[in-house]
Amino acid sequence: MTTPNPVLEVSEEINALQARVNVVQGGVQLTRSREAVEQIQTNVNGLAQRIASMRTRGYVFEKDM
Repeated sequence: MTTPNPVLEVSEEINALQARVNVVQGGVQLTRSREAVEQIQTNVNGLAQRIASMRTRGYVFEKDM
């Protein structure tokens, strides 16, 4: 039977707690939500070019779009 190493145990506990802190920080910073909003903004910003491209291929859209 091996003797538990207190330094190793504390180090492992610190690593586990740091991982939990990182998860909580990600939630507080709304990382996933910010990334989703960024993706939506990218899609919306590209719509004008996509519509213009479709018009040149003969698709009809309102000019106000």
